[in-house]
Amino acid sequence: CGSSSEEARAKGCVYDVMMTAWMKPECYDKELSDYFFYRDSGNWTFYLDPEGTIVLPHEALFRGEYTEYWVKGTYHFSHCSYIWAKQMQQMGKRPLTLDSKARNWRHTIHCANMLAKANTTYIGGRASSHALLGTSSIDCIIG
Repeated sequence: CGSSSEEARAKGCVYDVMMTAWMKPECYDKELSDYFFYRDSGNWTFYLDPEGTIVLPHEALFRGEYTEYWVKGTYHFSHCSYIWAKQMQQMGKRPLTLDSKARNWRHTIHCANMLAKANTTYIGGRASSHALLGTSSIDCIIG
């Protein structure tokens, strides 16, 4: 989808807050993403700085214009749950339509380990999760 919000929009991509990435429309399920965001976001605060002094409003977050932000709360856990829901939703479908991060074995194991050994003591910190856009390429894979 490119390396900027302008380029992503020009290519017809959509920002998926739960993936912290721009996605091709074929791999974006707005209903599922919104479900996870609105179900869990009551305990999340997004910040533009690691100290947690500059709040990032949800409206600005959804525009996908910020390449780096921090989150207070359980966002990282919900992100992993969201990816698993995406995977389960596609089971048995042909062709399989799933982004490269949801297909990534290392990321799946990362999520499994994080949730299995959940250290929830850090989630109250102002910078419990750190999101960077553009650090990895996420492709939509059909087939």
